This record gives sequence, structure tokens and C-alpha cells, in this order.
Amino acid sequence: MKIKEIKATGEYVVVRFEEVNKELYSANSSGILVQNSDTQKGKKHRAIIHDIGPLADAEKLGFKVGDTVLWNEYDMKTIDDDEGEIYGICKASSIMVVYSAK
Repeated sequence: MKIKEIKATGEYVVVRFEEVNKELYSANSSGILVQNSDTQKGKKHRAIIHDIGPLADAEKLGFKVGDTVLWNEYDMKTIDDDEGEIYGICKASSIMVVYSAK
């Protein structure tokens, strides 16, 4: 089944996992890439903020939709669909770092 729409509620955040190709990973020695055991094993992913719940004060927390982030992996619940899209849901306070890579 394909996930048509996913929206955060309350103080939760939805992130979209994006697979990082091997060439980018090799060329980008300063990038921060995370392998999440709940996603596809052996593949590198980065998490991008997809949606922010209405009770999460993202401005105060320092991130916005589209930011690339690191999170507390123990607070993340992941879901995926038949087409390979992977999303994670966690509390806004579980987002630990916002970063950009070259």
C-alpha cells in the first residue's frame, strides 16, 4: 500500500528518510549519515523534516519543514510503504541536531 498523506499531530514530527547513494557518501567526508536499524539494513539514510504537529513549537526548537536532522533513535517509530518510502514519527523534542551537508 502506498502512503498517500501523512501528517503529524500534537507535538509530534514526521520525518522522511532519504536513501543516500554510495557515491555521495564516499565523496562527502564531512556529511553526517545515519544507519537506522528500523529502516533498510545496510543502507545509509538521512532524515528530512516532512511535517510538524500543531503543538510543536518548532521555531523555538530550531527546525522547520525541509531541514535535515539527527534524532534520538529510541524515540522514533518508523513506517514504510510498498514503494519504498520510509517515514519516522517522534516527539519534536527528540530532534537533536539540524545540519547541512556539502
